[in-house]
Parts: sequence; structure tokens; C-alpha cells
Amino acid sequence: MKEYHIGIDVGGTSVKLGIVDRDCRILCRRSYGTPKGMDGSQAVDLIVSGIQSVLHACGLTSDGIASVGVGVPGTVRYGYGIVDSSPNFPKWHRFDIRRELSERLSVPVVVDNDAKMAAAGEKFAGAAVPYDNFVLVTIGTGIGGAVYANGLPVRGRDGTAGEIGHIVVEPEGMECGCGSNGCVEMYASAGAIVRYYRARSHDRSRAVTAEDVYRRAIMREPPAMYAFRQMGMYLGIALTDVVNLLNPEALIFTGKVSRAIRLFLPSVKAVVNRRAFRLPSRGIVYRKGTLGDDAAIIGAVCRARP
Repeated sequence: MKEYHIGIDVGGTSVKLGIVDRDCRILCRRSYGTPKGMDGSQAVDLIVSGIQSVLHACGLTSDGIASVGVGVPGTVRYGYGIVDSSPNFPKWHRFDIRRELSERLSVPVVVDNDAKMAAAGEKFAGAAVPYDNFVLVTIGTGIGGAVYANGLPVRGRDGTAGEIGHIVVEPEGMECGCGSNGCVEMYASAGAIVRYYRARSHDRSRAVTAEDVYRRAIMREPPAMYAFRQMGMYLGIALTDVVNLLNPEALIFTGKVSRAIRLFLPSVKAVVNRRAFRLPSRGIVYRKGTLGDDAAIIGAVCRARP
């Protein structure tokens, strides 16, 4: 009997895998670093070897796998499992990852955008359970987004709706990996936090990470606190458009940077309250996701289960 599912979250810096039972409880999990410049075939090899490793560690075999769900950064043709493009992985142009994995694993595979998978997880068992109309914002190496309206995910014509990270906040701004300029992803992601900190502190050390800046902000170091205020300001500008356009009940924040929500959220709220229409901005619930790194894994399994 097929008793468990595999949920996979492919990120810009790591690939996370989890074995999940029929009730969407994670039995085992593993994480692997993402090779820089990873192409499609390397990704498939990494995922397949990762599945084999986590199965072995849990004393399980591939015979019990019912399905595999994969969340990937970028635009995905949902229903086809084709990654049309990914700023994190430029070599993934029209990459049919579902077909490649299905052939290697001989089980049904479902592929979707990683933020949509995380939203599905939070809706199933996390912070979004009480809300039918919400927007999830995932902040890490990049910025992703997913939209739920009336309890259902909003996909759009090609399945690419929700790319909040590519709302333009500086029309003549920095070039983004997507090919545009001034995307909020360039101004409110982990890399942007480090950039603001370096500019204000004059610390040019390549070793400084967003995690380092977070720790320094907790200790109330002024340049670090400034970095999160600046990041929150730009995120607030983008979310003003989201609030005016979609009128959500809640904004849910996930991803590594969401750990610092108390540092950037005051700036987000201040900008949204000042710029958005009063009626849709009043009463919005701002929440940090509750599933952490497991959100996309659980969401991937929710999508893949028969």
C-alpha cells in the first residue's frame, strides 16, 4: 500500500525534503545546499538522491511513495509542471521538471511555484486556516507571493498569478534577475538587508549575512535597525498595491526573513496605512506563518495527494 508522500521545497540556497504521511504529518526531513548555477538535470539528480537518502534514513523504501509534490521558485505552468523561468535558476528555461522526475521516480509528480505551495501548507494547517481571502508573502533569497480568494488559490490564465516580488517599487532601479528593473525583490529580500546595512555601517565584509544583521538589530545596533526599516518601507510600498487590488483579510509572512517580522513590520504597516485606501487597509491581520520551513513541504504534499 502506498502510505506516504514526498514534499520538496527547492530554494535559491537549499533544497528541503520531507516524508509526509496521509494526514500531512512530517515523518522525516532533510536539507541540502543548492549548487550555484544549478541547471535542470542537476536539480533532478539532487532531488532523486535526496529522496533516496531520506528514505534510507527513515528505514523506508520507494515502494511506499504515493506521490511527490515539488515547490520551485519562478513561473510554473501549473497542470503541466513546466518551469517557464526562474530568476534563481536562469538555466531553467521551459524546463519540464515534472516529466523528468516522473520518469526517474515512477510516481505521480505535481509541480507548482514555491510560494503557492507554502500558501497551501499554511491554509491547510498553519496561520492562514481562519482566512478565505489572504495573501502570503515569502521573503528569503527572493520574494514570492500567493493569493487566495474565497478559499481558493488564484492562478490566472497561465498559473503565474501572485508574483508579488516583481512589483516595481523603483521604476529606474536595480536590474532584477527577472529582466525588469526596480522589483521589490531587489529592495526587500535578504540581499537588500545586507546591502542597506553595509551602506549605513560602512562594513564591506563579504561575510556579513542577513542573519548577522538580524542579530545586530536585536541588539539595537543602529545600522542594522535601519536596514530592516528600509526593507520594510519598500515592502510596504509593494503591499499597498496588493491591499488596494485584492482587499485581503490577512497578510501572512513566511520565509527565512519572516523571523525578523517585529523589526520590519512597523515600517510595512506605516506605509500601507499611509498609502492604501482606508477601507481595505483597516483591519488587515498581519501574521507570521506558523509552519516555518515545513510550509512548502506540507503544501506540496497537499497539492500532490490523490
